[in-house]
Amino acid sequence: MTGFGGGCRYEGEGVRLRYAIDIAIVPGPAALAAGGGELVVPWFVAVADPSGAILDKQIFELRTEAPQGPGPKLLVEEVEQRIAGVGPGDGPGWRVYFGFDIGAEEGLRRLRERGSRP
Repeated sequence: MTGFGGGCRYEGEGVRLRYAIDIAIVPGPAALAAGGGELVVPWFVAVADPSGAILDKQIFELRTEAPQGPGPKLLVEEVEQRIAGVGPGDGPGWRVYFGFDIGAEEGLRRLRERGSRP
């Protein structure tokens, strides 16, 4: 994920969130060796209340053809959410998180790699 844009608007009894997330897909050795085809990239949007508790997490699947060549493929994903019971006085304490849904094993592997670096 290389960036995002958008924002929120208070409507009635809640808030509406609209975002556009910029994603750059760079093929790794396995994708290049496979010679293309469809890639499925799971990603998520999570909403946390002012205490930090995750109240909602939605997982999406970006489906696209593999990039041709070693350069990145640039895509934009758009998402809209509504959260009831959040007004202008409450909104600044809430947080929205974007990320890739990589699974526990992959997450642990990456943490081990990061810990072994000098």
